[in-house]
Formats: sequence, C-alpha cells, structure tokens
Amino acid sequence: MAKDFFKNRRKRVISRMLEKESSELKPLAEMEGQERSEFVMILPSASDKLMSTGTYYPFVQDSNFHYLTGFVEADAILLVSTVKGLPFPQHKATLYVSERDELMANEMVTGFRAGTELAKKLTGVDETKDIETFAEDMKQFAKSNFKIWGDVQPGRIGNMSLHSRHIHDGIITAVQNEAEIFPLSPLIQQIRADKTPEEVDIIGKAAGISAEGLLDVMIASRQHRCENYLSSLFEFGCRSRGAEKVFSTSTVVAGGERAIMPHYDQNFGQVEDGALVIASASPRVSGYTARISRTWPNHKKIKVSLDQLWTYMIVTFSQRLFDLGFFKNQKLSREQTFGVIARSLSKQFIGHHIGLDLQDQILENTRDRLRAGHVLNIMPGLHIPADPIFPEKYHNIGVRIEDTVALTKDGAKVLTDLVPREIHEIEGVLGLEI
Repeated sequence: MAKDFFKNRRKRVISRMLEKESSELKPLAEMEGQERSEFVMILPSASDKLMSTGTYYPFVQDSNFHYLTGFVEADAILLVSTVKGLPFPQHKATLYVSERDELMANEMVTGFRAGTELAKKLTGVDETKDIETFAEDMKQFAKSNFKIWGDVQPGRIGNMSLHSRHIHDGIITAVQNEAEIFPLSPLIQQIRADKTPEEVDIIGKAAGISAEGLLDVMIASRQHRCENYLSSLFEFGCRSRGAEKVFSTSTVVAGGERAIMPHYDQNFGQVEDGALVIASASPRVSGYTARISRTWPNHKKIKVSLDQLWTYMIVTFSQRLFDLGFFKNQKLSREQTFGVIARSLSKQFIGHHIGLDLQDQILENTRDRLRAGHVLNIMPGLHIPADPIFPEKYHNIGVRIEDTVALTKDGAKVLTDLVPREIHEIEGVLGLEI
C-alpha cells in the first residue's frame, strides 16, 4: 500500500478523536486568545518474542500499529499529535525506531533494522527519531495539557516490555499533571471494521491462495493419509503462491474422531480409510488474512445419512437437527435445545470479522448491523461427540464449511468460492463415483 494510504488512516483516527470533542471545537478564527484541546496518540509496535536462549519466534506485527504505519519492525512507537496553531485534523506523525547496530550483533539474531533514515523513506511519516528519545518527548506532551490516547492503563497494555522501557515514565508525568487519558484500541477497531476496496482486494488475494492450497490437499488426500503431510502441503501450497511465512493461526487437518475438536492442530494422526477430513488454514498477504475450511471423505463416497446432515447444516443448520432424530427423547425447550447445540455441537459463533486479525474487531458490538465494507469469516460447523443424547450413527462426526465473505453494496461476495461446498461438487473434485 502507498504511504498516503497510511497517512489518510492516521487522519481518520484523529478525526474520530475530534468527533468525541465536537461540542468544544470551534474554527481557529473564532478562538483568538482562547486555548483549545490538543491530542496525542501513542501506539507501540510488537516486540520480538524469545523462544529459547538466542532463538526467537517469527515476528508478527501488532495489528493496530501495522494499520497506521505499514511498518513491520519490532520495538517502535508511533506518536501522532495535533499541532498548535494549525486547523484540525492536521497532525504530525513521528515514528520512534531503534537505530542501526553498527556491529550487526543484534541484527544477526533478530533481523535487519531500518534505522531512522530508512524508516522515514519506507513509511512517509513526518519525522523519525531514535526510540531512546521517546520518554523525554512524551513527558513534554504530558506537561502541555494534551489529551492522551493510548492503551497505557493497567489491563490494556499490549507490549509491557516496550511500555516499561519507554512509555511508563511519560504516563506517570501525565497522571501527575492530571492529563486526560483515553483507550485507543476501541477507536481504531471501529475504523478497521470498514474495509476499503484496496483492503478487500488484498484479502481476496489471500482467499484465492487459501482456496488453491486447499484444492491441492483435497486431491492429495486420496493417496496420503498422514495429517502432518497434508497440513504441510496446505501451508506449502499457500506460501508458494505468495502467502507470508506466518499464518494467522495454526493449520488444521483432522481425520475421523479428531474432527470433532474445532481447534485440533497437532496433525499427527493417520486418516482412516473412508473417514471424513476437515482442513482449515488462514494464510496472510500483506498482513491481511483469509480463512477457509472444508470437509470431505478421503476415499469413499459420503454416506446418505451424512448427506442429509450436510445439507441441513448448509441450508437450515440447527433447526433441522430435530428431523434427523437429535433430541428425540429429550424434554427440552427450544431455548434449552439451542443451548445444548451451542455447548456440544457448534461451539463457535456462526462468524466474525476478519482482516488484519483472524478474529478482527473483537470489540465491535455484535448487535450492530452489517454493512458494505465489512469482511466476514462465516463458519458453520457441527462437532458431534459420542454422547447417548445424539443418534449413534452420527457419533464422532465433524463437519465444517468455512468461507471468507466480503459485503458490497450489491450483496455478499464469497472470496473463497473456488472450492466447492456441495457434496456432488466435492465428489467431483475428489474423483469419487457418484
């Protein structure tokens, strides 16, 4: 994405802050001799996470920091402030980064550092500074009656290491000067809910990659029964087509009774002949993720009883389980029945926002209406345990059909539609006799 793209996002955040102060805001021409509220926003990046002595986990950037900078380096801080004397929402963006290590000792372990000069060229911020100067700069804002927006209060701090080293002292000064402090993440996540066409295109690319990778796995499962082999093939298929090294969550390939565990990701089992296989993956492209899941038989044609269950799940889901004999001998109300379904059969919500995070916008009010610009992960699933309250012929069956869907002004567009969902289409992909 172009540098102006991130600049416009920062401007949107400042504008949203100003909306919350709308009763106090006046044009500069009407404020001669008066003081106005000024704002400063603090947003730290993620840090490298130690796996063992001298070894680190693959780096994944903080999603909000990525959203406003596009910068994928660890241990940086973005500071965005309004500027006294300039009309809102004009602002100044300063990125604090670690300087280059001349001896390259640290960079040999954790990777290349851009330093202040290159970081400014890469991001297009107004200024870059050594992160060691941040604490003193922050204290000056804290003393100057700026309203502070940042996740700096207990329970909201995402990067405690960076906070304690560079941010904490400035916040103490702000508290001592009775500065107002507001949480930042809810504000940014409200904005992130509405995807631009450019964002939808990137998610669509990730969705296409995930779909092609899954088709590789479905075909290979006819000959290869090892879950580890199939999950490795899934990830290779996505990365070889342009996905990033780190996926948004572990890849799942589960056969037989392991398919009833929604988050099974050990992938060490062997898929028995004729068993169902569930496969799920969440590849990332330019930081954005898509998610896809499908269920299929690795060898034999799907049985008629499962055919009914599959169709009911796609079309009417839980309301039709009664027709298959579920809860037949149970004296439960409708509400109690749906409670059993939620606890035992469908342990996940029907869907959620997706974007820079697999579960994007977790702070978004689930009662809000969906609208064009939202991108969703729709994930109907049934995971039926060997419980006597359920018909025995369905015991240890797991079915999941998961897609990434973009909402547009013309309706919903399934971005992972390359992989079929209907039984006869899946059987066609697998070359099974119908």
